[in-house]
Amino acid sequence: MEAELNSFITTLITKAGLGGVPESFRAKYIEQLSNQVQQRIGVAMIQRLPTTALDSFSALTAGDASAEEIRQLFAQHVPDYEQVVQNTMQQFATEFLQDAAKLQALTKPAAV
Repeated sequence: MEAELNSFITTLITKAGLGGVPESFRAKYIEQLSNQVQQRIGVAMIQRLPTTALDSFSALTAGDASAEEIRQLFAQHVPDYEQVVQNTMQQFATEFLQDAAKLQALTKPAAV
């Protein structure tokens, strides 16, 4: 999932017109955006977890569970897991691109 997420974010950065930023900034920005997307997906999944799976989730997160183990728990207990992931990523993309467009509009010099 990490490679897919990095590809997704790299595409977003390019679509937003931010592809020309220095590589050192770009790497940190990709990491920050990746964390935001993962948090959003996590929140969406927790909201959909049946109460019977909450103890399993708590046990995993209290220990040293890998991201893959948590993903498997979500996939097992959230029937529309893949759709939730896709919808969450699409919502993030929409908001990111809208915000980037607003920022670019603010930074353009005013016409004389």
